Amino acid sequence: AFLLLAFWGFEKTILKLKNIFGRINLASAALILVFGVSFISTALFMIQAHPYEQLYFNRLAGKNLSEIQDRFDMDYWGLAYRSGLEFISLDKSPVIKYVSETSPGSYTFILPQEDAKRLNWIENEQEASYLITNYRWKKSYPSYQEVYSVQVEGVKILSVFKLK
Repeated sequence: AFLLLAFWGFEKTILKLKNIFGRINLASAALILVFGVSFISTALFMIQAHPYEQLYFNRLAGKNLSEIQDRFDMDYWGLAYRSGLEFISLDKSPVIKYVSETSPGSYTFILPQEDAKRLNWIENEQEASYLITNYRWKKSYPSYQEVYSVQVEGVKILSVFKLK
């Protein structure tokens, strides 16, 4: 819907400039160039970051994700939890208890049913085998052993720590 609205506005702007100046002029060409570069830049990031293209930030927020990470939540929606839960499900234990700092285990529905049944989100860190985080609250876990992480442009957006 946003793309349709953006292209509609773009088309109306070009038509307005064409009506004012009678043809495609320097202002219209510059507008087309600016929008084109912006669209290409966004598309390249989305292709490179797939399946985590939701991490895109306008370049006015900063030149790259490592510059932006301290000011904004990276994986706000928690979409990287899927790969973290898939990693945890490789554990052959019949029941896998894990804790998470932001999501109360509601993401297990995206896993195969046999894996989802084995994964149990709990609140007590002492009883859990794994901790999974998307760094939403900017915490660090130096005393835990990181066993898996997801990175985009060199920025960690998710980590899995082995607790036991």
